[in-house]
Amino acid sequence: MSEIEAKTLIEQVEQAETIEKTYTETIKEQDTSADVVSASCDICNHECSADTEKTLSTEISKRKTVITSKFTKLKEINKNKQTIAEQKKVQGEASCAQAQKSKNPAEKKKYLQMCTDLKIEASKIITEVTIERSTIEEQQR
Repeated sequence: MSEIEAKTLIEQVEQAETIEKTYTETIKEQDTSADVVSASCDICNHECSADTEKTLSTEISKRKTVITSKFTKLKEINKNKQTIAEQKKVQGEASCAQAQKSKNPAEKKKYLQMCTDLKIEASKIITEVTIERSTIEEQQR
């Protein structure tokens, strides 16, 4: 091998080493850049997760409040119906008492009819209230 060939070979090896070194540094920089981007994404994802969790917690809390309010209203309506049923029951008993006291047959018949109607109506409402109360309690669970 001549001296010129040896120099040419050495230059080519040195040039290849320089290219390899430059390539390796470029790859390292890209890896570092990718690590920075990845770390940035991890931070962003964590913050996004925290925001999402907070938003979901707030939404769940709002819905619980709405549902609680709904059940409170339903219970109040049910309680009012129960009161009306009890009043009708008392009115029916009063009509029955009036029918027994009455000496006039037409008046007695009228009070007996009122007595029967009010007792039936009170019974229906009490049954409805009982069913609604059970339904409300089941839904609330």
